[in-house]
Amino acid sequence: MSAPTNRRLDVTGTFCPLPILLAAREMLRLAAGDRLEIVGDDPAILEDMPVWCERAGHKLIELSERDGRIVSLVEKGGRAASRRGRRGKGAGGGAAGGGAAGGGAVGGGAASGVGS
Repeated sequence: MSAPTNRRLDVTGTFCPLPILLAAREMLRLAAGDRLEIVGDDPAILEDMPVWCERAGHKLIELSERDGRIVSLVEKGGRAASRRGRRGKGAGGGAAGGGAAGGGAVGGGAASGVGS
């Protein structure tokens, strides 16, 4: 078993949805258990990062502000969180979340397994 990788991604100067999209792309290069530190200055990261981590099945280790920068430390999960049969229904949000189906909030919306 190899030691976990720690990588850093600077998304300073980018704005929603780019910080999350760039983090998602970088996560594809990592193995489960690896960590990615994302540094940016878009205030929306404070709201978007926890939602994205939950939906993508990652663990948010840290979310803080330091010297005018927002720092997120995310541990890659073993697999993506279940969408409970929502795939292919045409109503989901993008990689950064939101969308009509989820109401843009964690745990909200109609994803409670209502029959197909």
